Amino acid sequence: MLYDAAEKVPLETEMDYIQKYIGLQQLRFEDPVEVNMKVEGSLAGIIIAPLLLIPFVENAFKHGDLGKGGLSIYLNSDAQKTYFHCTNRKGLQQKDPGGGIGLENVKRRLSLLYPGKHILSIDDGPVNFSINLHLTHD
Repeated sequence: MLYDAAEKVPLETEMDYIQKYIGLQQLRFEDPVEVNMKVEGSLAGIIIAPLLLIPFVENAFKHGDLGKGGLSIYLNSDAQKTYFHCTNRKGLQQKDPGGGIGLENVKRRLSLLYPGKHILSIDDGPVNFSINLHLTHD
């Protein structure tokens, strides 16, 4: 993916990468993780920044308790906008000692690449962790 990374990639490629990542992560678990992924709308012709969505899925596998409730991913896209939602049950394991940089990097990338064209909301609740990302396309 890094070698293929251009300034922008098709949304279809990004979603394919997420599916492959989930398949790879499934190998780590004795029992398969329940992943509910739903894609609506048309992905054809939609171009986004590469590796923009995967940090949210990586975060779920790293910090989530995926044995209880699994992982839910929802994507809805059309020519004007893309909506991405990812939610997982929170795990009890300790977070990174110095704090992670994944979400901060995504926030920074969004502010640089989609100024005034994105809304990212993060809900770090007592039981679940979820993100909602709205992108407006040019």
